[in-house]
Amino acid sequence: MADASAPADAGPPSGPSQPLDRIDELSDELIRRVQERRGRLREERQKMTLEFEAKRVQLHTEYSTRLLQADEELRSVLEERALRRQLTGNARTQDVVTLDVGGKIYTVKRETLCLCRGSFLAELFSGRWDSALPWDKAGHIFLDMDPDIFDLLLGWLRDCKIGSPAMPKVPPEQLQDFQVAVDFLGLRSYLDVEGFGRDGWASELSKEEPPPRAATGAASPERSFLKAAGAFLAPWRGAETQASEVPAHVAPALGAGVEPVEPPAEPPKVVGWSRKGSDPAVQHEEATICCMPDTRALRKSCAARATRGYQSGTHRFGVKLLPLGDPTSGGEHHERRCFVGLVASAWTGTSQALGTKLAPSGTWAVASDGSTWAAGRELEMLPVSFGEGDLVIFELDLPARGLRSATLVVDERTFEHVFTDLPETVYPAVSNLGSSCRFQLLCDLQAEAARTSPST
Repeated sequence: MADASAPADAGPPSGPSQPLDRIDELSDELIRRVQERRGRLREERQKMTLEFEAKRVQLHTEYSTRLLQADEELRSVLEERALRRQLTGNARTQDVVTLDVGGKIYTVKRETLCLCRGSFLAELFSGRWDSALPWDKAGHIFLDMDPDIFDLLLGWLRDCKIGSPAMPKVPPEQLQDFQVAVDFLGLRSYLDVEGFGRDGWASELSKEEPPPRAATGAASPERSFLKAAGAFLAPWRGAETQASEVPAHVAPALGAGVEPVEPPAEPPKVVGWSRKGSDPAVQHEEATICCMPDTRALRKSCAARATRGYQSGTHRFGVKLLPLGDPTSGGEHHERRCFVGLVASAWTGTSQALGTKLAPSGTWAVASDGSTWAAGRELEMLPVSFGEGDLVIFELDLPARGLRSATLVVDERTFEHVFTDLPETVYPAVSNLGSSCRFQLLCDLQAEAARTSPST
């Protein structure tokens, strides 16, 4: 008989399988969540990559569009400028102008006066400067010149239009005045009259002035004008300016039938510091050395420019800051801040530091502390400086068209195109900033690098 106290059937016994199942479930859940999170991150990354790429493409498109617009605007400006020059220059060549030359009336076509392209005469009557020319009471353009001299020039110009003209036959007593007029009007490269000196401003005008024509002993106004013009332009002239374009019917006349003239034996001219283009306080020790006194008590500066400037080609000149050697200085050492640079032909600020805010427009300079200036605006600070005994070199690149720039060499380090957009003519120039300084001008440091001679 079975024992009644034995336990009833309680089902299958429990084991370790239940915790393992729970762990498997949790693992599967964790893997599923990690995979979902990875999928979301992957989607977000792809979304951000697409947005970034779309933004990059948008910015690149905007940049390209604006660049094209800027190019188009620049092209439009250049075309408009060229059109204006053409309209003001060529469109007026058929105009008839009336001139009052020393009291004598002339009627001539504008194209006749503009025949020698690149000359001062052609530029004067190109039509762009009519408003600036003097006019007489009758409304005629007035030229204060000897009409006899103008007759010779105008007759030669009219002959040039119809054939190959011979050189004008100039009376000996008018030869010097005729050369002055030719050089003043920029026609020297077109005319080669027998008897012309190599440099009419210096070799001819330095001679003893011939006796006056008038019986009263008074020189004529026209002759006085030409003499004054020659004396005024003497330091500005350089080597003869080459015309930009010589008309085909004028070229055969150059030198035709003229015997070669042996130039006078003269010492070569030295390009130095101009006395007329310097502050009155500047002392000129030699042609190429000038000394500027201490002007700090006067609260002003001194400036000087060279006797000649550069118009075209490649040139290389230098300015050396010399020791003072002044016994009155007492050996006192102080910073000699100064400026070395360029000035335009219209520059007159001889009592102002080059390039600084007090200087007028048309100045470009590097200061002794390395700062660079242009027309009162500081451009950049070069990582160099210069002082006594140092040489600052300017390398000028002055093409007829394109970028006209100046490269600096300071402390044997080269800085490309520091100054750009230079005008038609630039002159070497220096100035102090109150303290005393001595400067030496060194032109044509490398003659082989200069393709043309200094001009004007």
